[in-house]
Amino acid sequence: MTTLISALAVVLANAPIRCPQGSQLKREASASSEWFSCEKNGRREGPFAFVNDGHVASTSSYRNGVEDGESRSFFADGGVSAITPLKAGEKHGVERRFFENGQPWTEEAFAKGKNHGTLKRWRADGTLVVQSEWLNGEPQGYEAWFASGARRFAAAAPLPNTTLREWNERGELVRTVTLVDGVEPRDAREGHDEGMLTCPKAAHAQAHALGAQWPNDHCGGVPRLDEVTGRTETQASVPRRTRAALEVLGCKFTVTRRGEVLEQMIWSSAFHSKASIGE
Repeated sequence: MTTLISALAVVLANAPIRCPQGSQLKREASASSEWFSCEKNGRREGPFAFVNDGHVASTSSYRNGVEDGESRSFFADGGVSAITPLKAGEKHGVERRFFENGQPWTEEAFAKGKNHGTLKRWRADGTLVVQSEWLNGEPQGYEAWFASGARRFAAAAPLPNTTLREWNERGELVRTVTLVDGVEPRDAREGHDEGMLTCPKAAHAQAHALGAQWPNDHCGGVPRLDEVTGRTETQASVPRRTRAALEVLGCKFTVTRRGEVLEQMIWSSAFHSKASIGE
């Protein structure tokens, strides 16, 4: 037997929440939001729904107090924005995210919370931006394309030792960079540049290890994290010889002097889905 509960919050595919036997529905609310969950012995057990400004923003399910199963997020019009498979609280399986027009944005394979398998990212018009391969949370190789479909970047081996190739839209190879232990050993450039460094959240520690430095500030020296883009951002001093390695990590560096932008480094999205490739 199940407990059948109907409420504004649970218009989940036109079906109400059904709490498992022995669990009870719990509702929490703020001025504009509602949370509906099933609880048993003080822990969530069964379906969950979050409602914001009158529409279902996300749904998921719990087992023994931990998210387990399929989680879905929705746009205000009801369209699906993300489908995430979860196992014991960790991403496990292929996560899919979508543009508001319904076109796929990303497909990202996970195993026990780590990237493992193929990652793809598209533009809103359906053209492929980047495809990369991951092994136990570590990038193994990637390719990226212009909107025209012409190849733009490729790296066939994981960091720290790899070769990065770049083409123009006419298909001409314009740059080849070989990295050993994450840097260009034969690069004669010396010194640092000052500017704005943005990186995928996961690349923050690697960027620091490659010599990127940022001042201690009110955040304790930790770059600000943009919750929307999932990227860190900070004023930084970056060694010139490690720029290619930062590129592979998915970082973007804008060199500045006296407040004026002198050089815009358009970094590839490399292996990370949340990096900006500079369309």
